[in-house]
Amino acid sequence: MGLNLACGQQAWGHTLTRLWNALPSQHWQPEPPADLEDRLRLLDGFYIPTRYPDSYPEGTPGEHFGRLQSEQALLHAGVVTSWVRAALAQRR
Repeated sequence: MGLNLACGQQAWGHTLTRLWNALPSQHWQPEPPADLEDRLRLLDGFYIPTRYPDSYPEGTPGEHFGRLQSEQALLHAGVVTSWVRAALAQRR
């Protein structure tokens, strides 16, 4: 995550909630969305099952995920990335 790198941390892994919780406690400007961690958890839940065909006992990821899940993921990712961009801009 860009915030981890901006705070001098090495960012390893793909678990967004873990990366967020690893950040040093600080007063962010602008304030993060109140539901940021919930959005990150939702996005974390999409990571493995959408990429690996054996993540479900039967069927492909395309049979388990469709337009509604894609729109939901894009909505939450957009909120998160917009806030991260604004927070990084304030750090400069």
